[in-house]
This record gives sequence, C-alpha cells and structure tokens, in this order.
Amino acid sequence: MAQFTYILFSDASKREGFEAKLTQVHDKYILPFLKTFQVQGNVTYGLQKLADIHFDSTLQFDRAERTNKAYLTILGLVGVFIVLVASINYMNLATARSLKRAKDVAVRKTIGAERLHLVGQFIGESLLLTTVAVIAAVGLSELLLPTFNSITGKILHFPYDAQFFGLLLTIIVVVGIGAGAYPALYLSGFQPIEVLKSIRSPKGGAATVRKILVVVQFSISIALIIATSVVFLQMRFMKEQDLGFAKEQVLVMKVPTQDSTMPNRLQLLKNELLKTGSVTQVASCSSIPGTAFDQVFHVVQQGTAREERPINIVAVDEEFLPMMGIKTVKGRTFSRDFPSDKSRAFIVNESAVRQYGWKNPIGLGIENGLDYAGEIVGVVKDFHFTSLHSPIEPLVIVLTKNTPHYILAKVRAENVQASLASIESAWRQFLPRYPLEYYFLDEQFNKQYRNEERLQTVFMYFASITVIIACLGLLGLAAYTAEQRMKEIGIRRVLGATSTSIIGLLSKDFLKLVGISIVIAIPLSYWASQRWLQDFAFRVELGVSVFVFAGLLAIAIAFLTVAGQSWRAARQNPVSSLRNE
Repeated sequence: MAQFTYILFSDASKREGFEAKLTQVHDKYILPFLKTFQVQGNVTYGLQKLADIHFDSTLQFDRAERTNKAYLTILGLVGVFIVLVASINYMNLATARSLKRAKDVAVRKTIGAERLHLVGQFIGESLLLTTVAVIAAVGLSELLLPTFNSITGKILHFPYDAQFFGLLLTIIVVVGIGAGAYPALYLSGFQPIEVLKSIRSPKGGAATVRKILVVVQFSISIALIIATSVVFLQMRFMKEQDLGFAKEQVLVMKVPTQDSTMPNRLQLLKNELLKTGSVTQVASCSSIPGTAFDQVFHVVQQGTAREERPINIVAVDEEFLPMMGIKTVKGRTFSRDFPSDKSRAFIVNESAVRQYGWKNPIGLGIENGLDYAGEIVGVVKDFHFTSLHSPIEPLVIVLTKNTPHYILAKVRAENVQASLASIESAWRQFLPRYPLEYYFLDEQFNKQYRNEERLQTVFMYFASITVIIACLGLLGLAAYTAEQRMKEIGIRRVLGATSTSIIGLLSKDFLKLVGISIVIAIPLSYWASQRWLQDFAFRVELGVSVFVFAGLLAIAIAFLTVAGQSWRAARQNPVSSLRNE
C-alpha cells in the first residue's frame, strides 16, 4: 500500500547521512526477510524535497496536486513569442514609414546633430512607447486575471513588490531597446544630401529586413496554429479512445468506511438501489479507474522459483467486471459458486502475463501480504485504469474482503435528475447520518486531462492574439506598400488593368513571404509536437492534414488582410494619383 513519511531535519547537511542509514536498514532487515521466504526482490529508498513535489511527475503513487513544469516553460515561451511578434511590428512599421522622418533626420544632421544623439532620440521614443504599453498591460492584466485564473485553475496575483517592479523595468529596457535599436540605427543613418534631393525614402537594406521580420512573425503564428491543432487532436483522441471498460452512465458513490455497520448493510443498500428502477447494475470496488491504484508485493510461484514483484492491485466484488464490460480472455471470472474465491482467487490482466512471461498463467501460485494466497483463475483483457499518459501496467484483481471504498451504479440515460433523486432517497434510508457523495465516472476519468484542456484553451487564445498582432503589422505594411505604388497602380488602371489583377499584384509578394514562413514553421512544429506527444503512451498519429490546414489558414488570413488594402488602392481614381506627374 502507498504510504508517505515526512522527515524534518534540524540541519540540511544531515540528509546525506540519513540516506546512507536507509541503505543500512535495507541490508539489515529487508534482505534477510526476503531470503527467509526464498523471494527474489529488492527495495530502494530515496528522499524528495517537499518543495519539489509540486513539479515532480515521476512518482506514481503521490496523490499531491502536481503541475507539469514543461507546460509552464511552454507558456512562458509563447509569451516571449507574442512580445517578439509585437516588437517586429514596431520595427517593420517604423522603418516602412521612414519617409515621414527622413527630412527631419536630414535637417538635424545638416545643422550639426550627431548620429549618437539621433539614435538616443529614437531609442528614447521606443522606451517611452514600451513604458506606456507596460503600464497599460499591467492594468489590462489585472482586469483579465480572474478570467485567466478560471481558465488555468490557478490562483495567481501580482505581488507588487520590488522584484515585480524590477521585472517590469527589465521588460521595458529589453523590449524598448530591442525593438527600437534597428529602426534607430536605420533612421539615423540617412545621408542628408540623398534625402533632401528626393521625395523617396533613402535606399538600403530595410526592405529585405522587413521581409525577414514578416517571415519570422508568420512562422511563429503558424507554429502556434499547429500547436493548438495538435493539442486539440490529442484531446479528442484521448476522449474517444476505447478504454477497455464502459465508463458512461456509471455513478460513483463514496462509501463511509468509518461506519462499522456498513459491511452488514452493503448488500441491502445495493438491492435497494436496484429497486429504484433507475439503476440497472450495481458493483463495488476499492479503487476506481482514473485514481491511483495501490501497489503491493506479490510472491509468484513458478515451479521451484519464487519471485516477488510489485503489482498494482484492486479489490472488487463479483459484479464489477461484468458491469464494467471488462472481458475475460482466459480462465474464468469471480463467481459466488466458488466460495474460496474470497481469498484464494486472483485475476490478472494481459499486461501482467506479457510482461512477466507467464506462458500458462491459469493455476499459477500467487500470494501477497494482504492475506490473499491462492492461484490465478482468469486473465482479463487490458483496460486503461490510469490515464493515456501511461502504458497499461500489470494488474491483479481480487475479491474485496473489507468494506469497499466505492459503490458503482449503472444509471439509465433517460431523466438523470430523477434517477439521482431516487438514488439519494435510497441512500438516506440506509445511511441517514452520511450525505451522499457522488460523481460520474466518465467526468472523473477525464479530469486527468485537465492540464491538457487548459493548455489547449490557453494555446487557442495565445495563437489568436499572435495572429491578430501579425495581421495588424501586415495590414500596416500593405497600406504602406499600396501608398508607395499608388502612381504605378494609376498607370495600370489607365492601361486597362482590373481590380482583381491589381489585388493579385500587391498580394503576391506578401503571400510569398507567408509561403516561406510555412516551410520554416512546419518542420519545427512537427519536431516540437512529437516531443510533447512523447508524454503520452497512447497518442494520435500526426498526418499532413494538420500542417496543410495551418498553412492554408495562414495564407487565407494573410490574403484577406492584404487584399483589403489592395482593393482600396485599386478602387482609387487614377487621375488623383497621376495629376502631379
């Protein structure tokens, strides 16, 4: 059985000495015990810091509420990506609108302004803009924090201490300088003579840099779209996967095991539940699928060899396996026709037979420290008694001797509320001192995936925000490009070009960049998705459809964003754009 022991050291340095003594205890007490019963086995001991429990998902029987640390890393990276996309927007739009600042820079240089001063001015503007954005973000975050807590199932708040304000200052400096450095260097590098004799922006590599930044933006957006799709597909796969047992319409009721009269009244309660007409089958068990099963050492007799193995165990009644639809593949199930089953019959699953190499498991001698000693009478088909994160492990099933922890009732699908009322009435008749605590098995089992459900929801919001930010930047660049090519568009219109051809002309360059983004995002997303899916022993197979969908969605969003500005440019009167020529 799972047990938890907590130790408080007066001095942290004494931990190593204590762990050494645990080894001595093993050698002095455990090994002689195993040799006495001619059992081959081993027990290991280790210490875990209390502060590490919350993020440690490796211990199977720890019932503490835990969080996958990798998910926090993923969400942190997504937040960084959103800030990066927003910063790219600032850099793109600042350099694209350089004509508005070119003459200002030229005049300042002509009257003696140094480049360093101009760089300081532009970075100062970026820092000021970032400061205002951070203040607005903190206020908006306070408003949205209750909603975020509801989505993630956490209770988070802003501490407003020195460390918090230090973090905000770091964000302002890093983002402000990071986003403003390139525009500052580019704008301050204008040559006055080139600017003052031309109405166009100075030539340079800014257009190439803008294209690269657009590719980075949409690569991140497409990657998040793919990530959201993969999480959705895995969640759907887990909920639709055949678990090997029937979990629908099964009501789980907690039994008050502290009531000493419960063993004598249990069968009467079951009969009363069946009389309600709302319940078709009733069973009882010590643990239910989706919760931690106990694991105890079993001594298995194979010929003259005795081996001790830690195996998961669950105690059930005779009705449990038929009611849950768990199929027997060898031997028989428990039966009241065999009174000795109460303490001498064991049923194992296929994984136990396969993992331990039992060629003929029926009749194999087995015993454990819970006063069960007999033989294996049946083998059941594997079923998922834990989540799909883990492979199906060996399992031993025995008949319950003591008061079971749970009663399971198969409830009719029609009029569930009336059924619950009749069940509660029957419960009060037998157990008036104890309120009925119940839940449906399928809902409880699916709670094992609530971290993934939250991740899916957060990804959906973050992906939407990232796509919107990227589209806003693309919209600004499209408007700038249309403005720069207004006279070209006017000439084409005069020569007979249609609005459709002009939309295609202005859109194709941007769609090429999105195409490059797709080529970059797909392999990176595939690698990251496969890494995430490795946390699941049973997982969906990724097909090309996920990546095709994300690519087509990105193209459609980019086209609609650019096409709006292109259509406005195409609808302009060519006379107004050519009158100055």
